[in-house]
Amino acid sequence: MNYNNSEYLNLKRFISYSYQINSILELKPKSILEIGVGNGIVYNYLKRSFDIVSCDINKSLSPDYVCDIRKLPFGYDKFNVAVAFEVLEHIPFEDLETALMELKRVSNKYVIISVPYAHLSLKGLLNFKLPFTDKQIIIPRFWVKFKHSEEHYWELGTRGYSKKKMRNILKKHFNIINSFHPILNPYHYFLILEKR
Repeated sequence: MNYNNSEYLNLKRFISYSYQINSILELKPKSILEIGVGNGIVYNYLKRSFDIVSCDINKSLSPDYVCDIRKLPFGYDKFNVAVAFEVLEHIPFEDLETALMELKRVSNKYVIISVPYAHLSLKGLLNFKLPFTDKQIIIPRFWVKFKHSEEHYWELGTRGYSKKKMRNILKKHFNIINSFHPILNPYHYFLILEKR
């Protein structure tokens, strides 16, 4: 995948980068593990002020460690926060819990993830913010069966991949501190998790 072209680097992507960075900063970590290097924007921003280590399965992206999220080469409780933004959908859903347990193992407190959320959009008409609240109306595409692509094995919001299903898996291992869709990019669904 090419992470440095105008199709990938659009306004919605930069909105997500902002949420990724701010979600990490709010936790005030001393050490961070970022899984999924992408184009390095989040990593390069954070490395100026934090002890951050990057991992990716793709050697050509020049991560600090080349590894699979399902088998991380770090000891228990090594990082204050482990993050995987738009990574988990690149592995089969059956492997999701294995990956989450690895994130939990290497973190001593927090895990932050974001995953794609397929939803109905009529040029933004159904993705609006309700007055006097930070809630949005987002309609999942639950009637659509997700077709495995070169990039994604699954996406939340499609048939068989509901938020409830994922949250039930997460609740076995974490307390869900917060979950949200960025206002201008509801395709990304963020979850801030605390180890149990």
